Amino acid sequence: MTSGWWTAFGRGCLQFCRDTPAPIWACLAFVLLSSLWTQSLPAESDLAKHLASEEGFFEQASAAFLIAAALLAVVSWIVSRSRVWLASGIVILYAAMRELDFQTLFTYRSIMSTGYYFRDVAPPGEKIIVIVLILPCILAIAYLARYGWDNRDLWLTRSWLSDQACGPLRAWGLWMLILFGCSHIADRHPGWIAWMPGRIGTFEAVVEAGLCLAAMLLVVELKPRFLRG
Repeated sequence: MTSGWWTAFGRGCLQFCRDTPAPIWACLAFVLLSSLWTQSLPAESDLAKHLASEEGFFEQASAAFLIAAALLAVVSWIVSRSRVWLASGIVILYAAMRELDFQTLFTYRSIMSTGYYFRDVAPPGEKIIVIVLILPCILAIAYLARYGWDNRDLWLTRSWLSDQACGPLRAWGLWMLILFGCSHIADRHPGWIAWMPGRIGTFEAVVEAGLCLAAMLLVVELKPRFLRG
């Protein structure tokens, strides 16, 4: 029983690697090579500190990738009139704004924190304006979640390993989840990777840039004809 499980797991991993498209391998190579370079820098060097800062190359590249992805999604919506592309463009645009720190630009703390809404520091009028401004993103996320649920058979079919049409897209999505998980760990639980020789903040910035690059390339890859709705 155990041997059969490991055999199936090995085949699944092999198929997962085969399904991984070339753009994702390019993103992973970018993350790996950039991480090796940045981790080789002395942790307290000026260059390492700059690369880990909000004004560093990788943080700025993340925002640029997301802005490009949002523009491409909006163009795809104009061409295809697909609500999926419109919702995707809105969500990606808000993600780009977050990378540019818009969530703290006009308020005393991040508007993505529940404490902003439940504490009495910000005036009620300001909170209402913020809710109105983020409402399009919330609606877009809800629409995409509903779209994914309505098409769950496409993504969760038991024969997905042999599905030539959706296998690469699933692999793309899984790699993006892996990159997101690594970025989240570096940002929220740096103690887990305290063994790294360089600055953990630099590693987080590199992984995040790779994730945003993967998102932009996914938008380029899909093209309007693949999504209608």
